[in-house]
Amino acid sequence: MPKYQTTDVTGEFAYQFVYTEDADGWGLESLAIQRSGTSILSKHFLPGRYRTEAITIAYGIQLCETVVRHLTYSPALDREVN
Repeated sequence: MPKYQTTDVTGEFAYQFVYTEDADGWGLESLAIQRSGTSILSKHFLPGRYRTEAITIAYGIQLCETVVRHLTYSPALDREVN
C-alpha cells in the first residue's frame, strides 16, 4: 500500500496517510496527523472512492489541512480592534 507523508508550511504539523486502489477506484485506508511529534488524530478506513491516485492524495491533504485549520483557528483574530 502506498504511503504519503508531508508537513504543513510551518513544519509544526505532519500528515501521513495510506491509500489503496481496487476495482472501484482509489481510497484512503488510514490518516494520521501529528503536532510537534505528538499524535493528535488517527483514522482508519475512511469512506469514499476517487478516480485517480492524484485526486486521492489531494483529498487526503485537504482533509488534514481542514482539521489543522479547525484546531488552530482563533475567533479573536477575526474581531475588529477598537
